Amino acid sequence: MQTSPATPTEVIESLDVGDHRNLSRLSVRALLGFALMGFRFVTRRTYSVRPMGAPEIVHVIANPVAHGAALSSAVSDSLSGMKVARIADARLADPTIGVDFDAAGLSPRSMSAILSRGHLARAIRLRTSTPRSAVRSLSTSWLYSEYLFVAQAVRYFVAEDVLATIPDSTTVLTDFDRHAYARPWVVAAKRRGLPTVTMMHGSPNARYYVPVLADTALVWGQAQVEWLSRHSPDTVARTIGRPELEAGITDTTPLKRAIVCHSAEDLTSGEANRMASAISMIQARGIRVSLRLHPSATSGAGATWSPVQNIADETIMSRGSFVASLAPGDGVVVVTSTSAVEALTTGYRVLVLADAERDLPSDLEAMRSLPSNTVETFLNDHEIEHSFREGIVAHTGEEARRKLKSVLAQQGVSLRRVE
Repeated sequence: MQTSPATPTEVIESLDVGDHRNLSRLSVRALLGFALMGFRFVTRRTYSVRPMGAPEIVHVIANPVAHGAALSSAVSDSLSGMKVARIADARLADPTIGVDFDAAGLSPRSMSAILSRGHLARAIRLRTSTPRSAVRSLSTSWLYSEYLFVAQAVRYFVAEDVLATIPDSTTVLTDFDRHAYARPWVVAAKRRGLPTVTMMHGSPNARYYVPVLADTALVWGQAQVEWLSRHSPDTVARTIGRPELEAGITDTTPLKRAIVCHSAEDLTSGEANRMASAISMIQARGIRVSLRLHPSATSGAGATWSPVQNIADETIMSRGSFVASLAPGDGVVVVTSTSAVEALTTGYRVLVLADAERDLPSDLEAMRSLPSNTVETFLNDHEIEHSFREGIVAHTGEEARRKLKSVLAQQGVSLRRVE
C-alpha cells in the first residue's frame, strides 16, 4: 500500500500559494471552521466518494471564477468528445462551469461538504506530528494557522480517495499546479503514477510557478518555453497558446487613452518617477490617462502609487473582462500587470515601465527587453512585430483549442522535452 503524500512538510508547502493568504478576520474564519469540523466529527463518520467512472481527463479547477471560469470553459470546448470529469469548489464556481465533483477549497463553509470523522482524525494525527513553529508560519493568526493545516490535510486525503477510483490511464489537468487548491490533486496523482499536466493560469514568475509540479506544462509561446528551460529545466513544455483568448488585428488608431494597470505591487521610487514622467508626456499630447485598480485594491492603489494616482485623469476599478473594456486608440501601461499580454495579443500597444532589476513574469520580461519599449514609441508608432507577438502567445481561440486537445488526447504524456 502506498504511503500518503500528505506529509507535514508537503501540507505546509502546499499552503504557500493561494487566496487564503489575502483574507481578513482570520480568527473568526478559524472559529467557524473548527465549529464545523466539530459538528462533522460527531455527525459524519466517513465521507463516501462517488466514483467518477472512467474519465480520460480529470480537470482540477483552482480558479473557477472570472478569468478562471473563461479558461475552464475554453478547456471544456477544447475537449469536446472526450470524457472529462471537472473538479472544483461548487459553492464558489461560476455557473458556467459544470462541476462533476464538488471538492471544497479551504473556506470553512465549503469544507463542511467533505469533512468526516475519519479524515479529521487522520489530519489531527498528522498535526500532532508537526512542529508547532512550522504550523505557526502559515499565518499571522495562530488559530487560523491551525485551521489551515488541518483543513488542507483533509483535502489531501479526499484527493487520494477520489483518484483511487479512476483508471491508470487518466490524465490529471489543472489550471495552476502550485495553487493550494490544485496541489493536493497533482501530488496525489503523481504518487499514484497518473500523468499530470498544468496550464499557465497567468504569466509564470519565479515566486509562484516554479519548480513546476506537474509532468508537463502547457505554455503560451516560445518566451515561456525558454523561461521554463531556465527556471524548471525538468519540465516538459508543450506550446498550445491561449484557448480562452482571441487574437486581434493590430490597432492602428492614434493613441487616445492610456490605461495604467495597477497590480497591487509596490513601486520602487524609480518606477514611480518613471511612471509619473511617462504620464506627464502622455497628457502633454492631450491624451487621457486612466489608472485601473486591481480587483484586490478595495482601499486604493497604495502609498507607492500615490504619485501616479494623483496625476492620473481618473481612477477606475477593475470590473469585468479587461480585453472587452479596450477600444480603438487605447494603450496599456504596466509595471508587473500581465494584462499587458492580453492587450498585446488583441492588438493594442503596450509599455512596460518596470525597473531593469525587477524580477518580472516571463512574458513581461520579454516585452521589457524590446528596443521599442519606450514612451516615444508608445506615443508615436504602433508597430508590433508579428513574430514577437507569436513568441508571447503562439495560438489563440480555435487553433489553441485544437492544440490543447491534441496534447491531452495522447495517453501518457511523453517525457521528452518539446521545444
